[in-house]
Amino acid sequence: MSQSSPPPLPQRPQRGELAKFIAGFGYAFSGLWYALRTQRNARVHLILALLAILLGIALHISAIEFAMIFVAITAVFIAEMVNTAVELCIDLASPGYHPLAKIAKDVAAGAVLLSAILAVVIALFIFVPHLWPLIILFFHHGLAARVGAPSTGPQRGLIASLLHDGLAARVGAPLTSPQRGLIASLLHDGLAAVPVLGKQVEENALLWVLLNH
Repeated sequence: MSQSSPPPLPQRPQRGELAKFIAGFGYAFSGLWYALRTQRNARVHLILALLAILLGIALHISAIEFAMIFVAITAVFIAEMVNTAVELCIDLASPGYHPLAKIAKDVAAGAVLLSAILAVVIALFIFVPHLWPLIILFFHHGLAARVGAPSTGPQRGLIASLLHDGLAARVGAPLTSPQRGLIASLLHDGLAAVPVLGKQVEENALLWVLLNH
């Protein structure tokens, strides 16, 4: 009696190139979500990245500075995800302890550390020039607690001179009434309007002049 051949296995339908391309995005986002869901360091990086972006918005940093911040954020996430992939591959290939497996994991972790150090250095170069005048005012004049006395006559005279001559010349046009009111409020009430002064380099220069007058 002849044996019947087994029935053919059902073939998977062939997907087009566009469908494969779109599916690749799904795989990529799945990997990104896995890293955020399972890796504590990735979640810490995400929180710090959001804080850096919010600080950049508050200080009105330039487009180039924002680009550098996003490069640093992306570099850290790439290193963290590569480190996760390396660890998973090593665990699959060598479930038990092996010295080479440990070295490979340590090297991958070192890459993450190096990228994080680079991100910190970039953040310092970008944020410190915006924050330093405000920090100096905070400690030098004691205005952070808003308990200081109103500004003196010479200080108001200096700011008036800067409004009409120095700062106006830097900007290239006379300052508007809201700008004058903002700086007058700063001199009279303390640091209530200081975050707004991070908008332009010229306004930070004004703070430096006040400190060294």
